Amino acid sequence: MDQKGKDDEVDYKFLTTLENHLGRDAMVELQDRIPVSGDERITVTLDERDTTSGLIRNPNEPGILTWNATLPQGGKKEIVLRYRVRVPRGLPIAGME
Repeated sequence: MDQKGKDDEVDYKFLTTLENHLGRDAMVELQDRIPVSGDERITVTLDERDTTSGLIRNPNEPGILTWNATLPQGGKKEIVLRYRVRVPRGLPIAGME
């Protein structure tokens, strides 16, 4: 956890590896999620520089990110998701320990 002024900030990074063992090309839809804050004091920021490009956001499903990938037979693709959660110091948040 980093301290930024009067706030604490936690950086999250996830790597998902897709592998095609079907014996033919495959279309894959990967959905992942980032937290959505209901408290204006808490901000969640997607790191678009480090997150794999090509994601789709559905305005009807806040926090849900979707990637569509074509994996050739025997192919492999890595999807990186990185985001930061910033909260006022001392505000107890479940999962931020």
